[in-house]
Amino acid sequence: MRSLISFVTMSLLALSACGDDSGGGGGAGGDGSTTGASATSSAAGTSDTTGAGASSFGEEDVARAFQTFETAGFTRITDGTLPTQHGVADSVAIWVTNAAVPQYREIDPTDADDTSEPFPEGTIIVKQNYAEDGSTPGSATVMAKMAPGFAAETSDWWWGRFKDDGTLAESGGSGDIDYCIGCHEGNDLPRTDWLQGVEEESRLP
Repeated sequence: MRSLISFVTMSLLALSACGDDSGGGGGAGGDGSTTGASATSSAAGTSDTTGAGASSFGEEDVARAFQTFETAGFTRITDGTLPTQHGVADSVAIWVTNAAVPQYREIDPTDADDTSEPFPEGTIIVKQNYAEDGSTPGSATVMAKMAPGFAAETSDWWWGRFKDDGTLAESGGSGDIDYCIGCHEGNDLPRTDWLQGVEEESRLP
């Protein structure tokens, strides 16, 4: 009888030391935090999927995050607006997914020799269009970092343009939106992972 009680007690102790599948506690990696692709997906406003076979960050996630970028998951970088080379708006405001803000702020557009490490999967940059009267029609151009191998020629960036009604007008990887890629490449931006950055005096604190 005593040996049976000891066996049950040891079994219960062993089970209590194991973390659950959700990472809710105990064991290695069981501190409740999310890591890797699931963390970046959550930061970008996408569903939190973990484990083998989890879906990669995709165009649907970008479109979903774009619908609420002014209220959730993003930080506005620009204080006011900036001129744009896109020709589809008078000026733009820059928004960046929260998790990528510290790295984005490190880019110095005034330094021709500045470089940047690749941004993580799930990073989204929104260039919100402004009209001449200061109104925001709802349109924007967007970049999003996809999974490795999505578009190796442009460091796995997805490029897209949203219309005034918030629907996606055109999108794709390298070769799909040549005017976006050509502009960034022509400005020598592959060295900063294809991003221009914002000068310090034009940033919000």
